Amino acid sequence: MAKYSEIVDYLLAKIANHEIRSAWKMPTIRKLADLFQCSKETVVRAYLELQKKHVVYSVPQKGYFLVKQADKVSNSRMIDFAVAAPCEEALPYTEFQHCLNQAIDQYQYALFNYSNAQGLPGLIDVLVKYLQEYQVFANPEQVFITTGAQQAISILTAMKFVNNKTAVLVEQPKSAGDEFCPGRWDRAEF
Repeated sequence: MAKYSEIVDYLLAKIANHEIRSAWKMPTIRKLADLFQCSKETVVRAYLELQKKHVVYSVPQKGYFLVKQADKVSNSRMIDFAVAAPCEEALPYTEFQHCLNQAIDQYQYALFNYSNAQGLPGLIDVLVKYLQEYQVFANPEQVFITTGAQQAISILTAMKFVNNKTAVLVEQPKSAGDEFCPGRWDRAEF
């Protein structure tokens, strides 16, 4: 077994035994390197493995912390649904920050730039596979992701349809107070 795997197992056992609790700071890299008599890089690799599994998150200049476990949230606390926003303690800000940091690290070059006009290629591939489960077969070149209905309508009005057809099928929008009725479709002429 690799040394970093031993460290991962050690930390998971500490978490399971409640020796490390949600949102607590994890043991330092130096402390674990001394304990396991290994390099700091090995400890960092162990923490990266735990980070990939969403067990820990890192805070620059502060270290690694245990992700707050959902089952630890007390259900005895009353939640007031009359207010527009939940209490601040209920929102996992540090976990949100972890997710945002991961997204920035992973998509740093495409995140704040205009991407492919067709949409995010990875998302298109996932959608093509998803649609196949519903017997809708499309090539990735035929799938476009829009930022909303207005953009989709604009694209549809500007494009030529096969055999010079002008009708498309669109799902009937739901108005405030309307009951949701799946499968209701309207015909739109362009």
